[in-house]
Amino acid sequence: MVTRVISVLLLSIPFILSSPSNATTLMSVSTQEMSQNSAWIGEVQIESVADKVGAFPMREFTARVVDVLKGSLQAGEILRFQIPGGKLASRRISIMGMAELKPNYRYLVFLDRPPGSALIGLQNWGAYEIREVGQERIAVKAGSLGIARRLNPNSNALSITHDERNAVRLDDLKNDIFRGLN
Repeated sequence: MVTRVISVLLLSIPFILSSPSNATTLMSVSTQEMSQNSAWIGEVQIESVADKVGAFPMREFTARVVDVLKGSLQAGEILRFQIPGGKLASRRISIMGMAELKPNYRYLVFLDRPPGSALIGLQNWGAYEIREVGQERIAVKAGSLGIARRLNPNSNALSITHDERNAVRLDDLKNDIFRGLN
C-alpha cells in the first residue's frame, strides 16, 4: 500500500510542478481587434465543403465572394480556406467552438492569411452567419457556446455553434469592423 502511494506521488510530480502557462487559454477578442489582425475580411457564400485527409483532418471551404471589407479579391471571385475538423477514417473530428459553416449559407469571415496563401484559416475562429430577419440583416456569431433554445424553448443543452443571443445588426458589425481598420 505504501509503495503504491509513493509511486502515485512520484508519477504526479511532473504534473504538480508543470507551469500553468503551458495551458491553453481562450480569450475573447473584440471585433475591432479581429479586424486589425485579419489579413482578409468579407462576406462569402459557401459553395462546397470537403474533408481533407492529412496528419490532422481539415475541412476546406470553397466560397464565392459577395463583399470585401478588407483585402483583395472582387465580388464573384472564388475563395478557399480551411478550419480544423472533418473526417478521419470513419470518425468525425470536431473542435469545440469552431464554426460549422454550411453550403448555400452566407457568412462574414475573418481570415488569418491573404487569399492565395497556403493554409488560410479563420482568424480567432471569426465567422458570423448572415441571416435575413424581416427587412433587416443580422449577423450571428458562429462557433460560440450558447444555450440551444431555438428548437426547444425549454432546452438547457449547449449549442457549439450559432449563438443567437449575441446576434447583431449586420450594419452595426460592419461599422465596428471599419472602426478597427481606422
